[in-house]
Amino acid sequence: MITLLEAKAQLRVDADEHESDPIIEALIETAILTIENRTRRCILSAQKTAVFDGFPVTARLPWWPVQSVLAVSYTSPAGDEMALINYDFDNRAAPAKIFPVFGESWPETNESRMNVSVTAQVGYEVMPSPLKSAALLLIGHLFENRESVVVGVPAASLPLGFEMLIAPYVLYRVA
Repeated sequence: MITLLEAKAQLRVDADEHESDPIIEALIETAILTIENRTRRCILSAQKTAVFDGFPVTARLPWWPVQSVLAVSYTSPAGDEMALINYDFDNRAAPAKIFPVFGESWPETNESRMNVSVTAQVGYEVMPSPLKSAALLLIGHLFENRESVVVGVPAASLPLGFEMLIAPYVLYRVA
């Protein structure tokens, strides 16, 4: 998503200087995880599995964005692990959902808890430019301000542009 060379260019660190590489690599990861936490989005592409107690009417997947559903499995009433092949998937808007094919219903599951699992490929294939810019701003801020407290200078906060850049990507949850 963000290469070491891109971060070094943002920080104005010479590409041939390698002393700061471990710090910069850690800051890249920190920036991406911070944006994931602030926006409630999956930035990095990854496989994730959600587990349900039976099939809900519509299974809302707890991540966004969802690229694809890789597998849906369930425990049959006889206790056998079964793969579900026919289902519909909608990832046009958050949250992504899976639901039975039109005119069909979910199969029966056994009475145990956590008997349905959905594995999906989540995250961005390409990080949106505003989120990448926000990450680079945060990397620069953290690189320049490595201590939690700096004595003798005015207080510094995250760059204003950071909040502005991530704001359209924040997913709000209603309980």
